Amino acid sequence: MQPGSTLTNEINDEAFEGVVSIAEARFEHWRRTVGLFAGPIAFLLVWLLPLGGLSSEAHRLAAVVTLVVCWWVTEPIPLPATALVGVTLAALAGIAPAAEAFAPFANPIIFLFIGSFMIGKAMSPSARAWRSCCPSRRRRTRSSTAPVSSRSRR
Repeated sequence: MQPGSTLTNEINDEAFEGVVSIAEARFEHWRRTVGLFAGPIAFLLVWLLPLGGLSSEAHRLAAVVTLVVCWWVTEPIPLPATALVGVTLAALAGIAPAAEAFAPFANPIIFLFIGSFMIGKAMSPSARAWRSCCPSRRRRTRSSTAPVSSRSRR
């Protein structure tokens, strides 16, 4: 929130304008705020309390998964950032070596998707995306009406 602004002013900003009611915006605000603090608290509780029948690595992984699931449900930070937090905590907690934990992010298919999304996002503000997916639409329309109009003139 901006300094000097109230929750009602913040809710009426362009992010929520015409999309949700004030009650829904308040719920979203509280859901995210509670999740931001409940996730680390749940992480610490699972980390510190003994869970019977689990190895130490499984116990630490349960704590990390608890935090990540709590943040995925409440969305205090964006979902991709939450996924990165989970992998980073797994590497820092010694659950998996960093090279092994981050290896799936180095897959070339991931970079193909990221590049495709960037190109799509760059093309979306203009009509270029529509023109590139239907390049022959204009030509097909003209060519299909030309024989009809030339026959009707005779």
